[in-house]
Amino acid sequence: MELSAPFIHRLVDLQRPGGVRISPTASHVVYHTSPLGRRGEHTKSTLWIAQVGAEHSARPLTSGLYNDRSPRWMPTGHSIVFISDRASPGKSCALYCLNLEGAADGEAYPLTPAENEKAIDRFEIEPRTGKFIAYISPDEDSAEKKRRNRDGDDAQVYGQDWEYNRLRLLHVSTGAVQHLYAESRHVSQLTWTYDSSGIVFLSRETPDPDEMRVRFSSILLSTRQMSHLCDFPGPVYGELCCDSSHLNFLAGKTPHSSCTSVKPYALPYMTGQWTRLDPPKLHGHDSVDYCVEDMVKASYGRVVKCAYNMETQLFFLGDSSVMPLMQRRSPISGFDFVIHNHLDSSLASVAGVAIIEGNTKHPNEVTAFCGTRDQYMRWGPSITLSNHGASIPERPFGSCFTFQTNLGPGADGPLGVLFTPKGVTFERVQKLPCVVLIHGGPYVRTPLSFDPNQKYWYPALANQGYAILSPDYSGSSGRGEVYAARARGSIGTRDYDDIIATVDEAVGKGWIDKDRLVVGGFSTGGFLSYLCATRNGRRQQPPVDRTMFKPEDVDEAVAGSFEDRSWVFKGAVCGAGVSDWDMLTMSTEAPTFDAELAGGAPWAMSKSDLSTRNASPIWEMSYARNEDVPPILILHGREDRRVPWTQALAYSRACRAKGIPCEFVTYPREGHTFKERAHLIDMCERVVRFVESRIG
Repeated sequence: MELSAPFIHRLVDLQRPGGVRISPTASHVVYHTSPLGRRGEHTKSTLWIAQVGAEHSARPLTSGLYNDRSPRWMPTGHSIVFISDRASPGKSCALYCLNLEGAADGEAYPLTPAENEKAIDRFEIEPRTGKFIAYISPDEDSAEKKRRNRDGDDAQVYGQDWEYNRLRLLHVSTGAVQHLYAESRHVSQLTWTYDSSGIVFLSRETPDPDEMRVRFSSILLSTRQMSHLCDFPGPVYGELCCDSSHLNFLAGKTPHSSCTSVKPYALPYMTGQWTRLDPPKLHGHDSVDYCVEDMVKASYGRVVKCAYNMETQLFFLGDSSVMPLMQRRSPISGFDFVIHNHLDSSLASVAGVAIIEGNTKHPNEVTAFCGTRDQYMRWGPSITLSNHGASIPERPFGSCFTFQTNLGPGADGPLGVLFTPKGVTFERVQKLPCVVLIHGGPYVRTPLSFDPNQKYWYPALANQGYAILSPDYSGSSGRGEVYAARARGSIGTRDYDDIIATVDEAVGKGWIDKDRLVVGGFSTGGFLSYLCATRNGRRQQPPVDRTMFKPEDVDEAVAGSFEDRSWVFKGAVCGAGVSDWDMLTMSTEAPTFDAELAGGAPWAMSKSDLSTRNASPIWEMSYARNEDVPPILILHGREDRRVPWTQALAYSRACRAKGIPCEFVTYPREGHTFKERAHLIDMCERVVRFVESRIG
């Protein structure tokens, strides 16, 4: 891309790697890239290949004219299978195969019907011979359904005409496709068994995103015998991984809860009784309750990614062995692992690891390293294979450091992450103009990366000379179960106090200028930004029990319960945030999760129970002091089903009624995650302009 293009435009157009896979011989890596912002009506993605050990050897395999994505190696290592819409961009979806022995773009051929329109959600290649591919997709629309949609005769009745994902089996050489699971359940995940004799899969009763309970089942391919392994009371994350006796998966430490840390589980095939595992400890942190962020299948084992505070470590877990692979301070957003020659004792095993990682100095790139194992594992150097960040030669960040907020003896204070602007090193940090950016989730953490919130607000603001302070408040990941569970029923309380305490700490240390502060965030971060704007740095000491006061006295009691600070926010950027938790629970696509955060759903609470209002910014506007509430920039997607845009509409109406300056911006066609290039550029530029207008 031309370096003369504006910085924010180049950020949004930057090719971001994903779906990294290392070849069976550990000699090559394939992956896909796509920019954050989509040009035109259809998403486009490019496949790349790189030679392990050769710096910047990545080259495109496909043209980038289609949405080519999720490449997987065939067991021979001579070809890859991927998902694409080549038959009709933006409409069709099929599995394609590309021979890599001298192949060029255009030689890929479809394995499933190229004209199919329903999305292929996941696929897994049979790992020993590659003769079969199991995949998940809904049934194609019938002629009658297409006619009804065309004629507008398409009334929708909840619970009728569910679009279930079906489990299918493709015979690669013949192209024949069989349906393996006939029940009316929604299949969401699958994996091949250890010996490739069958498939283990996960299903839910309906495709409703709020469906929490899942079922594990297996099917033996030779007889088509179906077995129900067990039901599990909560959501399952990441890949399913099989060894010789167990199925391994990731789920919450408190399985039925969404506000919980993620841990590994094992399900024995014979008993169907799942148990939570104690995975390997991070080096130097054997006594901490850390979090597992991801798990992928590997050669007769699995690799887990563990996190504690800002540290990340990969472990290979075999049937009876544990092998540390790497430890990083920078985040690892994708990874794969393979061991070659592991069955031939006469040869040294060759292991390869491919990861996607970046840091504050450079956007994400694909790196890889290899090792050999005879008696011991000997690793070679890590080599960067790609160079997608070449279009961003600017280094917007000066430095980045973390600190723990002091809440008193024995208190587990939040972590703060301070990103300084270009040219400002740690030694020169003093009273910087600062934007407090709050992450979403809440169960995520602030990565020490180039683009922590996946919207490029961080580098765009740092490039204009602003420091960015990010608190990992109560409910965040990387701190164990107790810290994650603090979000349960207490949203808007401990998390808010953690944010204020983190700002207090940074102001007290003299790092940031107390007179030049703006707060912002997206999703849960947008909600907390609403709350920060409404209270503007003040904390309740303690929260008021509304039931102890007459209705006409509640507002005065609440208003008098806040303590003032020595600083205030001069502005707030609220993206896709919640203003009323009751309204959200009643209108979101994930009511169970949001009710747990808020402390209850309206239909399950007594009429006199107003506790969920304690965390709803809209209900604090009546007693908010107009002179304290700063000007506000509200950003929201009009098609957001996770946090409907009426949340933003409600808060903007409250601002207008009270005479508070408010810029209310909605983006047509956008959901909770923005996808269109022009919208992403507008949002990022609008955020920078707003910050400049408030703190210079």
